[in-house]
Amino acid sequence: TRDDPNDSSCPLCTQHQNQLHLLQCPVICRQMWNPLLRLLEDMGMRKCQDTYAFCALGRTDQHTVVDKNYSGVLFLAWRCLYAELVRGRVEDVKPVIKNAYRRTLIMLVTRLTAYGEKWLRWVRKNRETGNKSRIPERHQDKKLIKQDVDGNYAINPRILAEIERTSN
Repeated sequence: TRDDPNDSSCPLCTQHQNQLHLLQCPVICRQMWNPLLRLLEDMGMRKCQDTYAFCALGRTDQHTVVDKNYSGVLFLAWRCLYAELVRGRVEDVKPVIKNAYRRTLIMLVTRLTAYGEKWLRWVRKNRETGNKSRIPERHQDKKLIKQDVDGNYAINPRILAEIERTSN
């Protein structure tokens, strides 16, 4: 049982668990970081040279960090990973890292949907007024979501396919 508050061992591999270990644990890497990096690279993110620096800091090389979209994905991933580790500790069960990864994807879709809906409402609200009512080009073609000038949007199909793949 994990009732000992001083127990800092990883519930997946029994090594000492700290921030760095969460990037290096073979189970977490295989079930969370590797699939997430593959997905981001499939969607057009530049391949990172150092996985640890990327996942911890959002750094793709010594001089470049990811844009705010990919940074948001990393934030969600860390949040979901921590939540699953805490759930395992509280419920005294082994955490299921695949669930943390899937939850990351689902939360990403909810955030992207909210973003798309915000722009769609903006277009509809301003359509019959003298205000601008077309989405500017710079907001239309993102890696994670694409929109047209009228506010119609589509979440990157790779994200949706990955959610489908992880449901099996």
